[in-house]
Amino acid sequence: MTNTLALYFGAFLVVIVGVDLLYFDWYYTVFWTRKLVELIEYIAIWR
Repeated sequence: MTNTLALYFGAFLVVIVGVDLLYFDWYYTVFWTRKLVELIEYIAIWR
């Protein structure tokens, strides 16, 4: 990943989180964080 691409990706994530904060009151951030935790726990079973 180039530095330019990483900066664009980071800016995109900041905008997405900002929109979630302003319009959806952290609903989607919490939702996707919970799904990620479930996925990590599921994968950890296979160790």
